[in-house]
Amino acid sequence: MLLKICLLGASKRHEGFFNYLNERKIDCQRYYCFDDIPDTIDSDVIAFPIPTIKKGRLNIEGGPSDLLPEEIIKRAQNNVLSVTCNYKTENYKFFDLAHRDDFAYLNAVPTAEGAIRLAIDNLDRSISDQNILITGFGRVGKILADRLRGLGCDVTVSARSLKDIYYARALNLKTLPLCILAESIDRFDIIFQTVPTEILNEKYLENMNEHGKIIELSSAMKGTDLIYAKAHGIEVIDGTALPEKTAPFTAGYIWAETVLSIIREYGEADE
Repeated sequence: MLLKICLLGASKRHEGFFNYLNERKIDCQRYYCFDDIPDTIDSDVIAFPIPTIKKGRLNIEGGPSDLLPEEIIKRAQNNVLSVTCNYKTENYKFFDLAHRDDFAYLNAVPTAEGAIRLAIDNLDRSISDQNILITGFGRVGKILADRLRGLGCDVTVSARSLKDIYYARALNLKTLPLCILAESIDRFDIIFQTVPTEILNEKYLENMNEHGKIIELSSAMKGTDLIYAKAHGIEVIDGTALPEKTAPFTAGYIWAETVLSIIREYGEADE
């Protein structure tokens, strides 16, 4: 594959990305901070950081306080492909990883493994002795349920969608519709919360097991009422961005693999 890729950022995930391409003899120029980026970028693809925007600016060290990806793209050739995460504008060819199923499913594996590691690190007994609840049965919920059951855990899935409930039941998992969860939430020692909107509010939290722990896996910890939890001594463990935290090299490989898939698909679409 004859192409040049420009990689922006300095994390271990970036290192994994760079190594993956290097192993495949793909030309990758890595720029650690804004000041490293040349005035002219001679690349076919720009891989922007994950997430691309942080605190309202491009997620890279240095540069102006209002720095956006467009400033970098102006330095590149007109037909450059830009791969971002949770960022897109109409004026440029952005490919947003946040809308890629392949990227999401592959990242669900290190997310699930990292979540289990968090649980084990915060327990004083075997995880297989715990009654475990998973809220939500999306990509992460499915992988997590499979891995936990493999460890011998007693796993229950709770979700709003009856389709998800029936799917979990078809996999011989215990299920509990979200509408009746409040009545039974005290049974669970660990709750893996995967839903990206707040569902564990006062109605549910007031009935929690006093020793129960919540591992919040949704983006920005959106699924739990953190104010109520803190006020009532309920332990909520931050499980956000786990691929980057617990398996950065794997996360980098997944990122690079997805970028190469995007390049192949784009090339085929142009044929």
